[in-house]
Amino acid sequence: MARYHADPGAAAGYYGSLPPPNQDALLREVESDLAKMPALDEGLGGVLDPAIDAKAAGWDHDIDLEYKRQVQLTKDELARIAPAAAARQRLVDDATAEQETARQMYDKAHREAVDPASRPNSTVVPAQAKQSGQAHLAMAHTPPGTALTPHDPAAAARVPRRNPRRGYGPGRVDGLSAGDLAHWGVLALAALADFVAFYQVLALILGTLPELLYVAVLAVTLMAVYLMHKAGETFRDFVARHHPGGDLWIVVVCVLVWALLGAGAYWLRLTVEDDDGASTSLLNFGGFGIVEDDTSTAVKAMVFLIVYVTTGVLAMVGAYLARHPYTSAYRAARRNLRRKTRRLRRISRRATKLLARQRTLDERLEAEATVADGHRGQRRALACVLKTHVRTQIAQRLHDPEQLQYLLGQPIPGCSTRPAERNSDAAV
Repeated sequence: MARYHADPGAAAGYYGSLPPPNQDALLREVESDLAKMPALDEGLGGVLDPAIDAKAAGWDHDIDLEYKRQVQLTKDELARIAPAAAARQRLVDDATAEQETARQMYDKAHREAVDPASRPNSTVVPAQAKQSGQAHLAMAHTPPGTALTPHDPAAAARVPRRNPRRGYGPGRVDGLSAGDLAHWGVLALAALADFVAFYQVLALILGTLPELLYVAVLAVTLMAVYLMHKAGETFRDFVARHHPGGDLWIVVVCVLVWALLGAGAYWLRLTVEDDDGASTSLLNFGGFGIVEDDTSTAVKAMVFLIVYVTTGVLAMVGAYLARHPYTSAYRAARRNLRRKTRRLRRISRRATKLLARQRTLDERLEAEATVADGHRGQRRALACVLKTHVRTQIAQRLHDPEQLQYLLGQPIPGCSTRPAERNSDAAV
């Protein structure tokens, strides 16, 4: 890649690949040209100005060519990375918008979880009526910033702190409570009981395939427990009128599927006789015989049904009691916010380098003309230094202080250097 003057690694005086003129060599060249002249006087101060102006014009031409080349290189690289940079920027914008939406949902869910008064499902209850017959209303959960007027008779009445059907007090937003731990413990025991019960049923048809048998039993057990657990949580949300998730049809579907699953397993256990080569007894779990099993098929089917219904009811009731709709919504919003934040961080990290390169190229393209003008100015200043040096050398060869002052006091074509500055250059 071409080197830019603004790059930290660029050599001083370089413009792209164009090196700066060698000032020392040019000064020696001027002195050599003057030495070849047989006679000099004060009227020959500008004798080398045309040659120096020609060199300066050549430098300007080189700068113009290099400027066009640098602009074209920058535009080519911008065109090459522009599609990828635009795609990365769109991803960053989308991820930022999703993260901001998740943050707003998180703030709302956290506020509702810790402050019942901020929940949108506050109910209106009638208070004592005035003589005019107009009913007074009091909020079960007074929204922030509102208050009952002092003369309102409802101000003295005791308003329930929460609606027993729809309202929930502040929940534990972080960690697990003792009730949560108890619920998960009971749920694990219920899953274990269902596993044993379903093993008896599925062993009737998969007893000769033990690997497939255990996978099938585990899958059916998890489905049964999850269906009733989901039904309990959703019914809790429905009772609280909490949206989203509080749809009654979800409860009905979960319970129906759970009932069909249990009915099918019960019918299978009731109608299929035990195989002599398969062990399906609760006391012979896994094929290790403890006692001889002479229990009838009907009794075994009834035992399965009792275990299945009991574990299902435990899973549903436990989920209903352990569920705090607003706390659960807050935790879900928190998980969603963390997920969106991680996605934004990952996408931003991938896009940072490419977008930074694009910004650098845009800034360089805008500043390229200024950089080129700066290098032109440096070379024009060098031309003035050469012209001043010619006059200084001529004056020194004349050995006349008055002629020296005359030469250094005259304006130099194409230069704006003051006489005092030219004198200081001559002294150097």
